Amino acid sequence: MLTSRGIEANPEKCQAIIDMRSPTSVKEVQQLTGRIAALSRFLSCAGEKAFHFFATLKKSE
Repeated sequence: MLTSRGIEANPEKCQAIIDMRSPTSVKEVQQLTGRIAALSRFLSCAGEKAFHFFATLKKSE
């Protein structure tokens, strides 16, 4: 989202992640990791924090 302060994360997309229930299927984990990846430039250490989600996807393949 482009604002007068520059590029910022869309608050609605951030809230969607916060409001998500815990993923219970591979598809839901994929959706979560996609949302985290899209917002990763705005999150400090996003890769480290989301590592377990990505590892879960790798194991399920």
